[in-house]
Amino acid sequence: MHPTDKLSHFIREEYLAAGGAYESDLFATREQVYLIDKELAYTLAEQKLEGKREAIAAEGWKWITVTPDFSYQTSHHYGRVYPEKVELPAGDQAELDRFNTELETLTAQLEEQDLYGDEDAEDLTEAQAALVESYKRVNSAIEAIQDREDAYTDEQKATSGAVITLDHVGEIRIERGLIAPQDRAAETRTKDTGKVTQIDGETVATKEVETSTLSAALTEDLTVQRTAALAVELAKRPDVAILATTYSLALQHFYSGYYDASKPISAVQIKREAPPRASDEMAQTPAILALASLEAEWKERLPKTAADLWDWCASATPETLLNLLTVLTGLSLNATQQRHEKRHTRHDNADQIARAINCDMTLHWQPDAAFFRRRSKAFMADAITEASGDSYSAVAKGLPKLGKADAIEATVAAVSGRSWLPTVLRTPENVAPISAPEQQMEEAA
Repeated sequence: MHPTDKLSHFIREEYLAAGGAYESDLFATREQVYLIDKELAYTLAEQKLEGKREAIAAEGWKWITVTPDFSYQTSHHYGRVYPEKVELPAGDQAELDRFNTELETLTAQLEEQDLYGDEDAEDLTEAQAALVESYKRVNSAIEAIQDREDAYTDEQKATSGAVITLDHVGEIRIERGLIAPQDRAAETRTKDTGKVTQIDGETVATKEVETSTLSAALTEDLTVQRTAALAVELAKRPDVAILATTYSLALQHFYSGYYDASKPISAVQIKREAPPRASDEMAQTPAILALASLEAEWKERLPKTAADLWDWCASATPETLLNLLTVLTGLSLNATQQRHEKRHTRHDNADQIARAINCDMTLHWQPDAAFFRRRSKAFMADAITEASGDSYSAVAKGLPKLGKADAIEATVAAVSGRSWLPTVLRTPENVAPISAPEQQMEEAA
């Protein structure tokens, strides 16, 4: 097994202590050895994960499963229930406020040194590494408190279970609220907000997109790019712009007093709150430049003062107004997941819009050295394997032996032109795109 394999990461020390066979180069460290006995590694991983069973079972789930291998594809065979929103106790809220204040201070210190908080320690000075570690610690504390805002009911626990498994980098992951395949037929909830959904009689988990491998800072940076790309593509589709704007207005007008944890939220906000700006490293991407050009073009066409805007609109042709409405809808879209927001959440309506316009993020963003500089070698190896398969397996296998700069260069070369995207930029494929009006006319003919 490759040194970056999730099992290797999880039980390497236990495996070597048990006398498991391995291969290594002459100057390899313990972290760079190749474990040979997969059966032993799997058994040790199961035993180590079993140590979590008692604590998770005490939460009251109907069933508990322990397995080192529970892939996203496997999860599709399960249904899922999701926790309900609860109000934090006063003590927890005070603690959350304190951590948020501390996070603001740490973020400012990182920005002073052109750091993001997700760098590898090997690339930093001792002081910088300590700062990054503090930033990660506070972020983790905030996430732990925010997790308490979501709670499963006793009724949900009585019908669902939990899987104790590993994520793809070898950290323990608990998947809660799963409906076993044999029980899923009884599940009838059909929310498109990450709840269990029936599609052709089959129950699938519509959300739970994996983002745990990306930091909050990098997730924000990438979703800023996605926001720009969606805005540019949406500005080309008046039909979907009208759909999105109408949806947003209807939600605000007819559902403003309706509260439910599953209530949808529009990605298009009529009272616009500008999303965060792109970081310096990502400020010149095709999506950011195209959006800036589009905005500048219309700013030039519109009157210089707001006092003249009504008369300008009144004299414009319906086609011009529709084009302006389409562009404004795109400019009002915000699909960014900001640093202070809970991780593992994606903007449902942004996904719906992306599917409707068939947005291809690879036309607007490509993984480059700036991106991989903020990732570990293990992440790079996974990206190479996912993007290029066996043709670049030797490259992925050799990354641990390379310096960071050489590893980045090798990774960029391996994934370049292969349409690879990090998960947070991918569009879930459970709804067909909406055909453009001209395409619909051609199909009808």
